[in-house]
Amino acid sequence: MLVHLRRTRYQDILLVPGEPERGSTTVSFQAAGEDLAARADTLRAAAPEGARIEGPTDTAWFTSDVTVDDPDGNRVILTARRDAEGEQAESWARTFEGDFVVEGK
Repeated sequence: MLVHLRRTRYQDILLVPGEPERGSTTVSFQAAGEDLAARADTLRAAAPEGARIEGPTDTAWFTSDVTVDDPDGNRVILTARRDAEGEQAESWARTFEGDFVVEGK
């Protein structure tokens, strides 16, 4: 059995049955329009003991991420595009080769 939850495009969660295992879960959410620095500060202020909040950290693929590890070792990543570098990101994306379709182009 598989449960597929979708909020918006590229915001999917797939749930499968199994035995719980500490640190076995990683989920990533698009945080478009969010001030990730402010969100990280809010999370740090509310985090329980043993939780870890990192970022925002810039990635090589033109996003900024805030990573939250809960006390059980599970991970949530909030990711937002770096809009100021949009042209660079598009040029970088054109370097990829493969069998895929870019919608709207």
